[in-house]
Amino acid sequence: MPPRLPPSILPWLRPRSLARAALPLRLLRQLPLAQLAHRSLSTSRPARAGPTNFGGAPQREAQPDDIDIQTYHRLSDQVMDSLTEILEELLEEGGWEGDLACEVEYSSAVLTLNMGSEGIYVINKQPPNKQIWLSSPKSGPKRYDYSPKLHTWVNNRDGSTLESLLDAELGAITGKEVRVGQGWVDEES
Repeated sequence: MPPRLPPSILPWLRPRSLARAALPLRLLRQLPLAQLAHRSLSTSRPARAGPTNFGGAPQREAQPDDIDIQTYHRLSDQVMDSLTEILEELLEEGGWEGDLACEVEYSSAVLTLNMGSEGIYVINKQPPNKQIWLSSPKSGPKRYDYSPKLHTWVNNRDGSTLESLLDAELGAITGKEVRVGQGWVDEES
C-alpha cells in the first residue's frame, strides 16, 4: 500500500490547481516520490503536434544558422521593404468599414503599423537570431525563421507563415482580401 499523502497536499495535485500555481517547496518535501510517479498530471494546455526535442518544444524546421548573415539581411530587408510598400498602398486605398485612422512607419529595421482602435502591429528584424519578430494586437508575439524549403518566414511553434497571419488578421480588420506576401519570393535561392 502506497504511503498516504498529507491532506494539505491533495488540493495541489488536482490538474486544474497545477495550471494556476506551483506546489510550494515545504509541501513538495512532504511528498513521497512514489506517489508522483504513478499520477498523470496534466494542465489545460493542449499537446503540440509534430516531432519534439528533449524540452518538449517542436523541432525547428530551419535553424538560424542555416543561412548566413548576408542572406538573412537580404531576405529580411526584402520582406520589410515589401511589407512597408504593400501596407502603405492598403492604407491609401482605405474604403473599409469605419476607415480607421491608420499609419505605417518604417525606421531602424522596425515596421510599425498603427491600426487605430484595432491596435498596433510591430514587425522587426532580429539579426542575432536571424529572425523576424511580430507583435500583434490580435495574436500576440511571434517569432519567424526563414525556411529555405518554403521560401518564406515560418513560425516554428505553430507552423504558420508571417504572410498568412498578416493576411488573415488585416483582412478581418479591413473587411478586404489582403495579400501582403507579394514580392517576398527569393529569386536567388
